Amino acid sequence: MSRVAAAMGRGRWQPVASAAGPVRSGAVARGRAGRWLCGLLFACCLAMPLLAQAAEDIEEILVSGEQPGPGLWKVTQGDHVLWVLGSVTPLPKQLQWRSRQVERVIAGSQEVIGEATVRPSLGFFRTVTLLPSLLKLRQNADGQTLQQILPPELYERWERQKLRFMGHDAGVEHWRPMFAAQELYQHALNRSGLSLRSIIWPTVLRLASEHHVQIRKMDSKVQVADPKQMIRDFKSTPRELDVACLRATVERLEQDLDGMKQRAQAWATGDVELLRQGSYVDRDAACIAAATGAASINQQYERVRSRVFEDWVAAAMTALANNRSSFSVLPMAEMLQPDGRLERLRRRGYHIEPPPGAAHP
Repeated sequence: MSRVAAAMGRGRWQPVASAAGPVRSGAVARGRAGRWLCGLLFACCLAMPLLAQAAEDIEEILVSGEQPGPGLWKVTQGDHVLWVLGSVTPLPKQLQWRSRQVERVIAGSQEVIGEATVRPSLGFFRTVTLLPSLLKLRQNADGQTLQQILPPELYERWERQKLRFMGHDAGVEHWRPMFAAQELYQHALNRSGLSLRSIIWPTVLRLASEHHVQIRKMDSKVQVADPKQMIRDFKSTPRELDVACLRATVERLEQDLDGMKQRAQAWATGDVELLRQGSYVDRDAACIAAATGAASINQQYERVRSRVFEDWVAAAMTALANNRSSFSVLPMAEMLQPDGRLERLRRRGYHIEPPPGAAHP
């Protein structure tokens, strides 16, 4: 989850400006793909200024300044090529990403396949009528606090992490565990010199504009037949899933904060092999499970995820048929797994060549 949890996906939940606005999904993968749901449910719930930070100094990640990032995956059909850059989050806040290879590839391409966006199909006035219900989603319906909800050992661990990264904040104690977990996660990343904000797509779009390269927009509209029922379904999320999201977040911060910094450094310096190594608590999977705990929401989540994947694959196939060179960006986590969009192209007969140091998944 990032800024506002408009995206529950691997590595980040992206925010949106309004409940009816576009939900950006730089990684609509298993993973960075839950964004459509929170565009409706969460936009009004987590749009909050950062709270006062604790006085403790947290070591910032050492990678800063201009860095090249990893090499490019190469998808080919005959002499036509689609170049794909793998992205990761979080990354260092001060990182200035500049890849000469990416600049050359975009300058020589005819098309950039853009970032996926998903828009809930809701009118402005209908959205306004939902705001009171949306604003209540963050609170525990029964008025209980986290201390009353969480097992004692988990609450004690939550308190330690909250004090470390958020200070003595009492308001969050009345939030549902998944929302409290997201607030803690954002603060922890910020205090550690990391950010979920994308630095890749703004650079890619600027380069495409400078070199007059066509950008294919990947917009999808989601029909929300009964948003009020969707909100009611979300409220019925089993509490154990809510708590599991917070538990996974606490464990991730206890065990993997240094690992996140190392993976950010690996991406910045192009060390794809290091990105493959190590294991860590998958807090994003736990929090996606919490957000999509209701059967109706989970079904729509899976439909949208599949649609976004297939739309990108169709755009890639069209680009490979029509262009000598094209370019796109996908989540690195997805590209290193055997069930992502590149694998779907491979199954259709396209040749996939990873960059040096990155074997096939």
